[in-house]
Amino acid sequence: MTTRTFELADQAAFAALSGDFNPMHVDPNAARRLLFGRPVVHGVHALLWGLDEWCRELDQPVTLERLRVEFQRPIGLGEPVHFEVRSHPPEATELQLQANGKVAIRIRLQWSAVEGQRALPRSDTSAPPATQCSEHSEEDLEGQSGKLPLHLPQPEFGGRFPDALQRLPHDQLAILLASTRMVGMECPGLHSVYSQLALQFTRAEQDPADKASLYYRVKAVDRRFHLAIIELEAPGMTGTVRAFVRPAPRRQLDFDTARSMVAADAFSGRHAWVVGGSRGLGEVAAKLLAAGGAAVTITYHRGAEDAARIVAEIRRGGGRAEMLALDVLDLPDLSGLPGDESSGPTDLLYFATPHIVTGERGSFSAELFDYFCSYYVHGFSALVKGLSPHGLKRVFYPSSIYADDPPD
Repeated sequence: MTTRTFELADQAAFAALSGDFNPMHVDPNAARRLLFGRPVVHGVHALLWGLDEWCRELDQPVTLERLRVEFQRPIGLGEPVHFEVRSHPPEATELQLQANGKVAIRIRLQWSAVEGQRALPRSDTSAPPATQCSEHSEEDLEGQSGKLPLHLPQPEFGGRFPDALQRLPHDQLAILLASTRMVGMECPGLHSVYSQLALQFTRAEQDPADKASLYYRVKAVDRRFHLAIIELEAPGMTGTVRAFVRPAPRRQLDFDTARSMVAADAFSGRHAWVVGGSRGLGEVAAKLLAAGGAAVTITYHRGAEDAARIVAEIRRGGGRAEMLALDVLDLPDLSGLPGDESSGPTDLLYFATPHIVTGERGSFSAELFDYFCSYYVHGFSALVKGLSPHGLKRVFYPSSIYADDPPD
C-alpha cells in the first residue's frame, strides 16, 4: 500500500496542468464557503496519481479498453491517502484510494498490452489557457453542449505522473485532463462535484485531419438529486460523466436590511468582538450589532478579504466596525488592550468553528475529541480569560443543540 498527501502547491500545479481552477480546489478562502468547507483534491488529480502508481508495476505499455471511476468521498489537503490494488486478474483491475479509513475513489479498468505509444492526433502540448469559471443553475444545464481542445503538456505531466505518461496512451490521458476542466470550469462549472466517470475506448485509427477535442452534451438533469448526466465523445472514446450541481454559497443579509430589523440604539454603548465574524452566523451577528449602534470588531483567521468586505459595508451604512486577525488556538498577548468600556470589548460573540470532520462510525477518536476541544473549550476559555480584565460583561456562545431543542 502506497501513501501520500496532497498539499495546496500540488493543487495549484495540477490546476495549471489541467486548466481546472475551480476555487473548491485551489482557493482556501473561497472554499470555506463552498460545499466541503475547505479545499479538496481534484478527483482526477487523485485518479491520475492512482493510475501512475499502478503503471509503475507494469513492464510494458498498455491501452485502456474501459474505465469506470466513482468519486465517493472528498479528499482534503494534508490527509494521508492510501493506494492499493484490490484485484488484478488478467487485463482487468480494481484500484482504490482511501482517506480517513474510508474509500474515497474506486477505479475499475479493463486494459490490454500494446507495442509502443499511440500519438495524440493533432495534440496541443501546451497547457490549457486559464479561463473564467462558468456558473450554471440546473435549469441552465438542460441541453448544454460544447467542446474542449485536448491538451497534454508532456514535460509538466511527466514531472507529476511519469509512469502513467510512459505506459498509457497520451490521448487517453489528455481526455482525463479535459474531463476535469469540463466539470470544474464549464459544465456544470463553478458549483459542481465530480461524481462518476465511465469511458469506453476503441482502437479505430483516427483521421489525422480530425481535431483532437472532447465534445460534451448534457443528456439529462435529475432534479431529485441535483445530478447532471453528461455524454462525452473524443477521438477513439465515448463515455458519460455524472456530476452534482451543489448549492451556491448563501448570501447573508446586507447591512441595510439589518438596520431595518433592530432599533438604532438597541446595542448602543457596547463594543462587541465577533470571533469568526467574516462569514455565516458571525457575519449576520456583526451586522445586526452594528445596525443597533454597537462598535463591532470582526475577528478572522483566514477570511481577511471577507472581513474587509463586511467592515466596508457596515461603514458605508454609517456603522462602526473594525477587523482583527485572531487565531483562537494561538492567541496574542491581550494585556495591552484598553481597559475601559468605551474602548475595550464589553461583549464577546464566539463563532470560532473548525472544519467539521467525522471519525469512524461507532468508535471514539481521542484525536478528534482533542481537535474539537482545542476550539470549543480551550480556545474559548483562554479568550474569555484574556478579555475579562478589559471590561467584558457578556458572552454569547451559540450551540447547535438549539437546532433540536429550541430554547424559549
